[in-house]
Amino acid sequence: MVATLSLLLAAFSAGRNSTASTAISRRPATATVVVGAGDTLWRIAARAAPGADPRATIEKILRLNGLHVSSVRPGQRILVPAR
Repeated sequence: MVATLSLLLAAFSAGRNSTASTAISRRPATATVVVGAGDTLWRIAARAAPGADPRATIEKILRLNGLHVSSVRPGQRILVPAR
């Protein structure tokens, strides 16, 4: 009985560890940006992903930061997709 319980605990722990490492590897690569005076999400998106459609990058920025509005203020730190 004790041996069976030990095996179940070991199997459960191994499953949790593999799930955790999988979840970590799925996180998108990000960089932190400090919003400057006159910055907009459009400008930040264009700098973060040159050549990409800024609208798609803005959507990613909004999701990464849990933002519901697209206004930012100087000094605010936000996550952006890394290149």
